Amino acid sequence: MKKRIKLLKSLLISTIAFILCVLQCYIAMKQFANNLSADCLDCSFLEEIVSWSIPIFVLLFPIAYFVFSKSKTTSRIMLAFLITGYIAFCTFWTNHAIFIAREAAWSTFTLSETLHLVLIVKGWTILLSAIAFYFLVWFVKNKYSKINSQ
Repeated sequence: MKKRIKLLKSLLISTIAFILCVLQCYIAMKQFANNLSADCLDCSFLEEIVSWSIPIFVLLFPIAYFVFSKSKTTSRIMLAFLITGYIAFCTFWTNHAIFIAREAAWSTFTLSETLHLVLIVKGWTILLSAIAFYFLVWFVKNKYSKINSQ
């Protein structure tokens, strides 16, 4: 039963991360939705975001399972912060990929300019997404901890 709950928590956390990444990127990069993508000429804006966000779901599931398999509370909190940092990095990476494909590929942006634009201009949405993710993880962890203890 405990293993099933750990798997369920990991799946739920990974799904939340995927949805938050797609939502955050869609909101942050909406101004480039009508631009043609250099990576996928036939893809819609949402399809491209989803395709860049899928690795987050796939890679986070085993990481989340590992976190929930730990027994020490302090290590879980530290690992939850690390996962939140991972989510912030992945949403940054997705935003950067969308910006490169839809804007920078058609003009003369340098790497430092693209990183600056995504980090400084769109960074607040990444931060809000990471904070929301952390609190959702905390909620899921506490909800299933109560179920697990009954």
